[in-house]
Amino acid sequence: MVREAAVLCATIPAKRIHACGAHLSSGTANDDRERGAPYRTRQIKELMSHSARPGYRTVFGGDLNVIPPNSGDGGAAGRRTVMSAYRAYQECDQHGAGRTGRWTHSGGKVRKKLDHLFAPPGSVRLCRIGQLTPLSDHRPLYIKLAL
Repeated sequence: MVREAAVLCATIPAKRIHACGAHLSSGTANDDRERGAPYRTRQIKELMSHSARPGYRTVFGGDLNVIPPNSGDGGAAGRRTVMSAYRAYQECDQHGAGRTGRWTHSGGKVRKKLDHLFAPPGSVRLCRIGQLTPLSDHRPLYIKLAL
């Protein structure tokens, strides 16, 4: 069974921002069975589509359950799923040309970056990753943008 993912968006007309967040499929065998992770790739493209609004700056992200393209972790198919977002936008914790970032998820001893925030290139002024709390196995991301 393929899991549907919801997208929650907020529009701030005074700042011309349209921001969307989602929690996407994790890529386990029960929700993305096809080789090459096509379902997760479609989910990310749909999130990008929902986030784009003419005349507004696009900000989107959340627990996308994919690792950055240049992280070296996981399989190549999983890393490719988020490549279109990295090409078109600036990820909050991306430094320079490398498409990597600090870990946001702790599954026991394994730590990975699964959470992403994307904004227009050149608009990210600050990206902060908070501390783990007992409420989640993910660290929160905070982004400050130039408006």
